[in-house]
Formats: sequence, C-alpha cells, structure tokens
Amino acid sequence: MKRFQFRLQTALMVKTHQEEMVKREMQVQQQALEQQETLLAEIRQHMDSAMQNVRNRSAVNIDVQERMMFVRYWQRMQAQEQRQLRQVDQEKQKLEAVRQRLIAAMQERKVLEKLREKHLTEYKKQMLEEEQIYLDELATMRHGRAELE
Repeated sequence: MKRFQFRLQTALMVKTHQEEMVKREMQVQQQALEQQETLLAEIRQHMDSAMQNVRNRSAVNIDVQERMMFVRYWQRMQAQEQRQLRQVDQEKQKLEAVRQRLIAAMQERKVLEKLREKHLTEYKKQMLEEEQIYLDELATMRHGRAELE
C-alpha cells in the first residue's frame, strides 16, 4: 500500500509560512497603531490639563503676556494634535493593508488545504477499493480451492 503524498505539500507549507509572517507583521503594525494612539491621548491630556490650568488661573487676573503665551502654546498643541491625528490615520491605513494581505494569505492556504483534503479522501477511497478487490480475489481463490478439494 503506497503512502498518501500531496503533490502541493511544499506549496501548502510555503503558504502557511507566509500567513504566519503576515500575522506577525500585523501584530507589529497593531502595536505601532496603539503607540501612536497613546501619543495622541497624551497630547490631548496635556491640552486638557493646560486648559484647566488657564481656567483656574482665570479666576485670578492673568496679564496679557501670559494670555499670549498660552495662545501660542495652545496653537502649537493643536498643530501637534493634528500631526498626531494624521500619524494615527496613516497607521490605521497600514494596518488595514496588512489585514487585507492576511485575508488573502489565509484564503490561499485554505484553498490548498481543501485541495489536500479532497485528494486525501480520494486516496482513501481508492485504497478501500483496492483492498476490496484484493479481498474479492482472495475469496475467489479460496472458493476455487475448496471446489477442487
């Protein structure tokens, strides 16, 4: 009885390896996105803190120079927030691109796995048929010997 051998086993192994590589890349990209989102949250927290500080100090008279310094600071923080928002959007786009590549890699692997299962089923069916033919021949030979005796 010959062993089952899938002709495309190497291709299946390559596709599985590629899928694992894309999964790792996706994890790295997810971490990069989380890092950028954390930076954005920190910027917003600084802005909230600065605004709260100004509100608390507004109860006490703030001179014009302090007010101007705050306005410049606030403008810089808003610009930094906008840059960080763009960075987060870029990371989201990169993550989506990797996700699409992962979906494609998974589909390619699944196609080969289904093909392997189909070939294995056909192989098992063929082996059962060959075994049945062998058993039938064995029974015929025994029956023929019994008649001769």
